[in-house]
Amino acid sequence: VFQHMSLEILRQSANVSQDGITNWIDYNFEVTNVTTDLTNFMLINMQFLPKLTMEVGKWYRWRMVMSSVRSSLGFLSESGNCEFQLLAKDGIYLADAPRTVP
Repeated sequence: VFQHMSLEILRQSANVSQDGITNWIDYNFEVTNVTTDLTNFMLINMQFLPKLTMEVGKWYRWRMVMSSVRSSLGFLSESGNCEFQLLAKDGIYLADAPRTVP
């Protein structure tokens, strides 16, 4: 799951919904991660900047969910040896699958 995190939007949502548990307005959420001061970032399976190692020449099938309406993703292979093929969108298989992803 790819999840866009904007702490300002989360604060606003908590306030509008009158969220009494996640009260970031009165108690002011603070970034405690010493590795970054980012407040707008992506999490992958709830991990910040995960590193995945894959074997060259082996096919992997990934089911991805992107939960953002304000951000997009791009994928990059460090070695340049990877290619991406699209099989489905929103759970519906493409008629011309697999489709090359540039």
